[in-house]
Amino acid sequence: MPAYRFEALDPAGKTVNGLVEADNPKAARAQLRIQQLVPLKVENVAAGAAGGGEGSGLNKQIFVRRVFNSSALAIWTRQLSGLVVAGLPLERALTALADEAEDPRQRELVSHLRAEVNAGSPFARALAGSPREFDDVYRGVVAAGEQSGQLGGVLDKLANDLEEQQALKSKLIGATLYPAIVSVFAIVIVIALLVFVVPQVAQV
Repeated sequence: MPAYRFEALDPAGKTVNGLVEADNPKAARAQLRIQQLVPLKVENVAAGAAGGGEGSGLNKQIFVRRVFNSSALAIWTRQLSGLVVAGLPLERALTALADEAEDPRQRELVSHLRAEVNAGSPFARALAGSPREFDDVYRGVVAAGEQSGQLGGVLDKLANDLEEQQALKSKLIGATLYPAIVSVFAIVIVIALLVFVVPQVAQV
């Protein structure tokens, strides 16, 4: 995915320089707005390298982080699927989720999706404006649901898949941590024996 170097203003009015990955400059600007940044300049890194320009060292360099982690995306997809399956129009479902979002960045993202849908864009195309949040598989599944007229059911299955992936990830982490914890305790016991028990036995 192309990377774009940007210059933007943060909510405090300070200049911010950094890099963001997006399919095109428009999508890059959309991601910046989601991060509550006002884009001033967005250029492809390859094109910028040819020009040899460098940002000021006084400006803060950042990489825009994701709004949804894997767990939050699963929860959000489940909430959206529930509203759509219940018969709520997509734009109203997005409005409800935007209003309920506690994270300002998430609220901004969902509001942007709602605006795109209200403007007539298919939901999958609206999601394409935030490729870091919604990968190709996610967007492809949503597009298939829209084309078949079964968006609610497809979102429900997508939520199931995301939840299963999250559960598997948690199990793998747990399976990895348990041997590590046992090993640490074993090392502590051995050290305790060497420090406290063995010297006493040697003195007998």
